[in-house]
Amino acid sequence: ENKPAVYTIAKAGTGTNCHRLNIRKEPNKDSEILKVIFKGDDVEIVDESTPDGWLSVVLSDGTKGYTMKDYIN
Repeated sequence: ENKPAVYTIAKAGTGTNCHRLNIRKEPNKDSEILKVIFKGDDVEIVDESTPDGWLSVVLSDGTKGYTMKDYIN
């Protein structure tokens, strides 16, 4: 039986330092907001090497975007 490849999570985090956190299309504050997550929501951290303190993340619904590292624990 062929099973699909498993996506490996690089790291997981939780929104903790604020009540609402924007997930943006690009790693900058002027970029389009794709989703808003809330304190306690889980995210998958895909890449921590993005510029200026941004993280590349994936949400549980599959949304891929960027958020500020300072607000993720």
